[in-house]
Amino acid sequence: MSLPTLAELTMCPHCGADEYYVRYTYSGRGIYSRSYSGDNSCVDNSGMYDKLVMKPGKRAFCVDCHKPVAQYHGEFE
Repeated sequence: MSLPTLAELTMCPHCGADEYYVRYTYSGRGIYSRSYSGDNSCVDNSGMYDKLVMKPGKRAFCVDCHKPVAQYHGEFE
Protein backbone atom coordinates (compact mmCIF):
# COMPACT_ATOMS: atom_id res chain seq x y z
CA MET A 1 0.00 0.00 0.00
CA SER A 2 1.43 3.33 -1.07
CA LEU A 3 1.08 6.32 1.22
CA PRO A 4 -0.46 9.56 -0.12
CA THR A 5 1.51 12.81 -0.39
CA LEU A 6 1.16 15.50 2.29
CA ALA A 7 -0.66 17.74 -0.20
CA GLU A 8 -3.47 15.16 -0.37
CA LEU A 9 -4.12 15.23 3.40
CA THR A 10 -5.84 17.70 5.71
CA MET A 11 -5.81 15.41 8.78
CA CYS A 12 -4.66 11.99 9.92
CA PRO A 13 -6.71 9.34 8.09
CA HIS A 14 -6.48 7.08 11.15
CA CYS A 15 -7.44 9.30 14.09
CA GLY A 16 -8.26 12.76 12.66
CA ALA A 17 -5.33 14.64 14.25
CA ASP A 18 -4.30 17.84 12.45
CA GLU A 19 -0.52 17.64 13.00
CA TYR A 20 2.28 15.38 11.80
CA TYR A 21 6.01 14.94 12.38
CA VAL A 22 8.98 13.76 10.35
CA ARG A 23 11.84 11.73 11.82
CA TYR A 24 15.32 13.06 11.08
CA THR A 25 18.76 11.47 11.12
CA TYR A 26 21.50 13.72 12.49
CA SER A 27 25.24 13.50 11.96
CA GLY A 28 28.23 15.72 12.61
CA ARG A 29 29.96 17.33 15.55
CA GLY A 30 29.33 20.27 17.79
CA ILE A 31 31.16 22.26 20.42
CA TYR A 32 29.54 22.86 23.81
CA SER A 33 31.40 25.48 25.86
CA ARG A 34 31.34 25.62 29.66
CA SER A 35 32.66 28.07 32.26
CA TYR A 36 35.29 27.04 34.82
CA SER A 37 33.38 29.02 37.45
CA GLY A 38 30.26 26.90 36.95
CA ASP A 39 28.19 29.93 35.90
CA ASN A 40 27.25 28.83 32.40
CA SER A 41 24.50 31.43 31.99
CA CYS A 42 26.78 33.78 30.04
CA VAL A 43 28.50 31.13 27.87
CA ASP A 44 27.58 31.48 24.19
CA ASN A 45 26.64 28.13 22.66
CA SER A 46 24.52 29.56 19.86
CA GLY A 47 26.70 27.89 17.20
CA MET A 48 26.84 24.42 18.73
CA TYR A 49 24.68 22.90 15.97
CA ASP A 50 26.20 24.79 13.02
CA LYS A 51 28.05 21.75 11.63
CA LEU A 52 25.17 19.34 12.21
CA VAL A 53 23.74 17.66 9.10
CA MET A 54 20.02 16.88 9.18
CA LYS A 55 18.49 14.31 6.83
CA PRO A 56 14.70 13.95 6.82
CA GLY A 57 13.01 10.57 6.67
CA LYS A 58 10.76 9.56 3.78
CA ARG A 59 7.52 9.33 5.75
CA ALA A 60 5.38 11.65 7.86
CA PHE A 61 3.77 10.31 11.05
CA CYS A 62 0.71 11.37 13.04
CA VAL A 63 1.57 13.19 16.28
CA ASP A 64 -1.23 11.43 18.16
CA CYS A 65 -1.42 7.82 16.92
CA HIS A 66 2.16 7.72 15.50
CA LYS A 67 1.07 5.81 12.40
CA PRO A 68 2.67 6.65 9.03
CA VAL A 69 0.31 8.98 7.16
CA ALA A 70 2.14 10.26 4.07
CA GLN A 71 5.21 10.17 1.89
CA TYR A 72 7.64 12.98 2.72
CA HIS A 73 9.84 14.59 0.09
CA GLY A 74 11.01 17.68 1.98
CA GLU A 75 7.81 19.68 1.60
CA PHE A 76 7.57 22.77 3.77
CA GLU A 77 11.32 22.72 4.59
